[in-house]
Amino acid sequence: MAFPDATLLNFDRSPSQSVSWDILEHVRVTREFLNNPRLYLCHLQRLDTWLLGL
Repeated sequence: MAFPDATLLNFDRSPSQSVSWDILEHVRVTREFLNNPRLYLCHLQRLDTWLLGL
């Protein structure tokens, strides 16, 4: 993230592959959270309620 024009490598599969920033899962999940935090927070609240059996 601190090196402009760097080659990003994905090690999820063998052999590793060069990937675009936009398709990295953590980038996508972070972007989705920042665009709609209530959706994620509501989901976590429902999960917490379900796990506690309330």
